[in-house]
Amino acid sequence: MISYYNVLGATSVTWELVKPTSQGGGGVYITNVHQTDNATISLFLQNAPASDSPSTYYVVKNVVMPPGSSLNIATFRKSGWGIYVTVGETDTLDIIVS
Repeated sequence: MISYYNVLGATSVTWELVKPTSQGGGGVYITNVHQTDNATISLFLQNAPASDSPSTYYVVKNVVMPPGSSLNIATFRKSGWGIYVTVGETDTLDIIVS
């Protein structure tokens, strides 16, 4: 299943792109749609254990995307792991998860 997101940043907001219980999430396409400002993003995988101590693995961390640029990121996700993105406070992004 393909999911589409229009992400408007707020102070270091994290968006859940794929829930740990969901299937899919093999590719993430991120575009900075702002015309003049950079966007700073981090993309990571995180599990949802029964305890309150999830494991987190970064695919990219604090990557600065110039205006109009795009990233195509292949993720290799196992069941039980979610895909998340953290964006900066003024970032404007389009994100597609396939």
